[in-house]
Amino acid sequence: MERICQIERYFNENLLIPEWIYDTDIFGVYYLSELIQGRDIEAQWEEHYFNVIVNASSRDKLLRIDNKELSLSFIGNVTITIFEKQYHVKIIRLLKSALPKDVERFRKKVEYADDGETVKLVYVAGSTNDFVDKIAPEDMEIGNIYSLE
Repeated sequence: MERICQIERYFNENLLIPEWIYDTDIFGVYYLSELIQGRDIEAQWEEHYFNVIVNASSRDKLLRIDNKELSLSFIGNVTITIFEKQYHVKIIRLLKSALPKDVERFRKKVEYADDGETVKLVYVAGSTNDFVDKIAPEDMEIGNIYSLE
């Protein structure tokens, strides 16, 4: 019940608790309350993609991506559904070990892309498939990707 109260305080609204509570609701309450408390949420991943915009300033950086394992973090929104209501939270997700998938194919796409064109950059789990989520500070912009080599 304390976790539900934390969510209510954070979003400044009352949660309507239904007669039937599902496993997904329990997970959502746990996940969201842990984030609100400033705790890291650890889980596993297999593949993740980013849509990157090719332009004069990004093209050189994108063409330098190599087949090297790295830690990668990015800012994005996550939607958590609890009791059939959706809650949106801005998070930082840290992929502890990421490898770009099919680097040569990606480079070719970037090389031939027009400025302003979007290209999909795919990463797969490397030596570990662990990731960590935490609430992002308000001043961090959604969509930013950071390489932590």
